[in-house]
Amino acid sequence: MGDTCEHVVVSKSGCGAVLTSVSGTVESSQFSKGYYPNDEDCYWLIQGPPSSKIGVTFHSFDVDDEGDCQWCTCDYLEAKVYGFEKVGQRFCGSYVRPIHHNFSSLLLHFHADDTWSMNSGLKFSYHIIQM
Repeated sequence: MGDTCEHVVVSKSGCGAVLTSVSGTVESSQFSKGYYPNDEDCYWLIQGPPSSKIGVTFHSFDVDDEGDCQWCTCDYLEAKVYGFEKVGQRFCGSYVRPIHHNFSSLLLHFHADDTWSMNSGLKFSYHIIQM
């Protein structure tokens, strides 16, 4: 939110944040319980200094997979690599590749639809590489 996307919307369960530390680890809501809530959107903005790059590594990725997550009909993680206002790369199921982003800001959006699933969600680490 905001004129320059300086505010991240926090979900009803409290997930989402602006991440500015050089590195960190993040989990989806209720990851430690083995499932994530339905009907939720989590936004994490990884924000480095100008001229930095961002790397994201996934330690666990278990998201509902209906086979068509590019069309917004299932749970997915979206990496806004083409700009905050554009549809990004979406991942669902049990595999997501590491992300190497050549810009100083990266927005990750985790969407869970209103159909409950027994999937555990995601856990990732990020690292801001200063140039």
